[in-house]
Amino acid sequence: MGIKLKNGDSLSLSNKWLTGNDTTCEIVGEHMDSFLMEDENGHCFEVPKSIIYDNNYRIENNRVAMSSSVYWYWFGKCIEDDEEKFEEMFRDNIALIYSNREVVLTKGEYYCLDPKSLKSGGAYIGGFSYCLGAMFDSWLITGLISHYNPIDYQDELWLVSVAGSPLSGIHKATYWSDKKGEFIVLDGSEKNSSSFMGKLNEIKNNYRIPYYRVFPKHKALANLLEDIKQKKSTSCKKIIAT
Repeated sequence: MGIKLKNGDSLSLSNKWLTGNDTTCEIVGEHMDSFLMEDENGHCFEVPKSIIYDNNYRIENNRVAMSSSVYWYWFGKCIEDDEEKFEEMFRDNIALIYSNREVVLTKGEYYCLDPKSLKSGGAYIGGFSYCLGAMFDSWLITGLISHYNPIDYQDELWLVSVAGSPLSGIHKATYWSDKKGEFIVLDGSEKNSSSFMGKLNEIKNNYRIPYYRVFPKHKALANLLEDIKQKKSTSCKKIIAT
């Protein structure tokens, strides 16, 4: 798997970070009344033994071929748990991640992280989601999505999301401020504010890029935070050495 950046570089993405389509799993253990299953990409999850027996699934060489609905129902519980852990960890480290966004563009699994906050759209036209990598790639490589705070023109803002009405043009845009290290929400009535559709099209043309669904996301995020920590530690050592 590969992801191409705007500067032509490519990021690899191991299958271990992807969900598969093969619903045949290996039984690798037991926990009380459940089997511990491992799928083709090495992801483990529990399925009650009664589900296997009641559906008359055959166990051959410790392998079970489940129906798609059964597989995704029980594996889906792991995905839901992963999403909750990811969102909480992301909220706790937003400033650190946004301030070290270049690290997100070093690995495919980091690029594909997609917090719920990255969503834009409007009434009657629907919305769409995008990932951190596509957004940060636009910021760092092309520099296209920057504006200035109409209140403080020394504060460069990076467009994160926008929501509003294409009919009235009334909207709210969320920006990231490097100067303040936080999000700033501005509405469409602010002085020198560009139009709702103008902002939405900027986001759609630059952020709405196909990406892979990563699992487990909270582990990928934990690895990202560790890489940021290592980067900061290396930077400090260089400063001390000089």
